[in-house]
Amino acid sequence: RDTLAAKGVDNAMISPLSFQLCLALAANGAIDRSIWGEPTVTAKAADAMTALTTTPNNSVLFAFEREFEEAYKEDPKTATKYSDGAWKDISYRLWLRWDNDYYYVAAEIDDPDGYTVKAGGPSVWNGDCLQFMLDPIGPNGVMKYADFDYNYKTTCFDWWTYQRPWGNLNSVLNIGIGKIDGAKRDVYQVVNMAPSESGAIMNGAKAKRDVKLNLVTCDENEAANGKKTTLIQLALPWKEILKTAKFAGNISAENIGAGYILGMSASVLNAKAGEGEWNSYLNWGSGVTGASTTIEAPWFPYVNPGSNAVVLSDLSAVDGKTPVAEAKKAEAIKPVEHVDQILFMDIGDSDNQIATSDIRYDVADGIAAAIDVAILDASEDPTKSLVGWWVGDTYGVYAGYDISTKQFVFATQAAGNGIDRDSPVIKRSDKTYDWQISTDVFDKDKAVPAEWGRLGIKIVGDTASLYFNGELVLEATSPRFGHHVVTEDEVALDPTLKLGSADTPLTNQVLILNNTAGCALDNYLVASPDYDFTSGFANAKAEKILAKFTFDSDDPAWNSSPMRSVEAAVGRVDYKAMNLEVIDDEGNVAYYKEKPVESAENPGGDTTDVKAGDVNGDDALNAKDVTSIMKFLVGKTPKDFNEAAADYNGDGKTNAKDVTGLMKFLVKGA
Repeated sequence: RDTLAAKGVDNAMISPLSFQLCLALAANGAIDRSIWGEPTVTAKAADAMTALTTTPNNSVLFAFEREFEEAYKEDPKTATKYSDGAWKDISYRLWLRWDNDYYYVAAEIDDPDGYTVKAGGPSVWNGDCLQFMLDPIGPNGVMKYADFDYNYKTTCFDWWTYQRPWGNLNSVLNIGIGKIDGAKRDVYQVVNMAPSESGAIMNGAKAKRDVKLNLVTCDENEAANGKKTTLIQLALPWKEILKTAKFAGNISAENIGAGYILGMSASVLNAKAGEGEWNSYLNWGSGVTGASTTIEAPWFPYVNPGSNAVVLSDLSAVDGKTPVAEAKKAEAIKPVEHVDQILFMDIGDSDNQIATSDIRYDVADGIAAAIDVAILDASEDPTKSLVGWWVGDTYGVYAGYDISTKQFVFATQAAGNGIDRDSPVIKRSDKTYDWQISTDVFDKDKAVPAEWGRLGIKIVGDTASLYFNGELVLEATSPRFGHHVVTEDEVALDPTLKLGSADTPLTNQVLILNNTAGCALDNYLVASPDYDFTSGFANAKAEKILAKFTFDSDDPAWNSSPMRSVEAAVGRVDYKAMNLEVIDDEGNVAYYKEKPVESAENPGGDTTDVKAGDVNGDDALNAKDVTSIMKFLVGKTPKDFNEAAADYNGDGKTNAKDVTGLMKFLVKGA
């Protein structure tokens, strides 16, 4: 990480432009510089770092080759001999412009081996494609989510922690542009490949989006002008770009104007005509193409400089000097306001899971986790009424609460299918545990609210333990928890293996929280295995707190975690206890009890009603709270001091950062 200290994002000052002026391409087969001015970005593979780079430089360009990647997976030592230099011929120029209604992208892409895109929709990227991602939250938006005062100019992208720079990976604009081969008519597609959009085609008669595109392939340009260069001109309405910003608090059209800064990365993928799949690409910035997530590879640091800073300017696109009077000024973005929120999982949804993708562990070292759960609805299928985690070898063990039997259970399963009554049960709790489920929620007179319970798990080696409201309720030892168990299929491929043997300890594991019931979730904590399950959430006691998520609107940990990409599937909703509340478009109703407030006297309670920074409990944030926290830090704890509220930034610790954060808030508020 230290080698990246000098590597920052590119700064691109981009100028206003009127789309009406650039509908037609210049007659010479190039982007008309009399309208667009000079390119914002010039990318050449010769200037880029590659998988063979041994010394990083200040380039934010990275060139990659598919054949090398596949060879590396087979044998890293011999992979270099498979490189045929396909990346060496890639080069392109990008123009980035804006006006009050649109964001514009133009491109000249040199493509000597011909044009091909075999499929459209979410597969448009697999060919000769221009792909880019645009983040209204700003450069390295994920770090802006974690710290509203993050400054990309002074702090480089933390690739080890975040891996990809987007503030909301699930919905950040992810555009692919291509002309589809073999169609009966010309099919040009601008596709948003963000998971929340599911490959939505953004232009064309059926798209109902005001997205404009000109595209001339290199083959067409060569025939008309003798140039093997693909030309693209695109206009994206700001309203499409700002769809992502609903997760960023207060970003709106009013904020867009001269001085506003976006985060952007782009990649040109190349395919040889007739082959139909990409063979190489050249990135400007990171977070677009697949190699950016290959964390085990030695080139990982070089491919991850972060997203680039695109600064909206009010100067002319042509001369870069003349102010454009029509260009409005950007308004300052306000911090995200605090709203007490929870996660909601719908019953029977195959996406009802949260995988701790950024928190990995070896079972020899162990892991612990706990979360508040209210069971809102249960499946009529008793084999699928479960609340808990997938763990163990191939995540083939379900660990949690079996609603149908009211027991805690460890049982083998086919991942995603829940436990089957014919599947081997490793162990069940001897006792049954009543956990009140919400019933009759559509009848206000008969409705019974769900009861919150704190469900916990610990895994160390081959031993797993389940906790309920701080109490150990089930513990079992099985090789499936901590080792890979040889299967019949593996024996068939290699007869020297012994069926059922378990000699290989599990490493690089994640916890997968999975509920096949409808649930409300709050206050998720992941920690080292010495975590004291009786200490609750805010006052958690453990050697290491790996993650603490309140799921509130201003929770920096959740807002910057890759785990939050599940929000499109599970939903984040306002906490409204004891209210029959319709919480989604399908008419689902949530009805759950209030949770007890966590305190030193009641450590296992909930922190929902704890207002961050309000340490004296007067329901206001002011200088008195700052003074009280400072006294606490020097060992002079004031009377009625709420330590849970002192953790202002939500990182699980109370220190000078909390004082600084609260003071900044008070100054900005004033």
